[in-house]
Amino acid sequence: MNREQAKQKVEASLALGCYTAAPWVEYREAYIAEKAADLIACIIQPVSATVVAASFPECSFAEYQESKVWAIAKSGDNWLLTLEGKPDFALGFGSDPASIEMLGFSSADALGEWLG
Repeated sequence: MNREQAKQKVEASLALGCYTAAPWVEYREAYIAEKAADLIACIIQPVSATVVAASFPECSFAEYQESKVWAIAKSGDNWLLTLEGKPDFALGFGSDPASIEMLGFSSADALGEWLG
């Protein structure tokens, strides 16, 4: 996977819409558009990632341990993870992509996962 492929995968997810509620903002659509632009700006040259732990391991942890995982966006110690060949995204944490802890949830909603 390269950066352009990662961007295309995120953009395909964004085109489906984001299900994140944002009751604290007056204009949800503007907020979502802003956060989507922020996510696009954080896309990196993908790096292979290894998920070693999850806050909620009963959710998607096993699938992320058993599959090829790419880290495709980064902000501080937050990573947007995706599974190779699947429209699935998860939020990961850590300084080293070889040792990522994930929140535990995953979905086809890249922005929703990125926002936690």
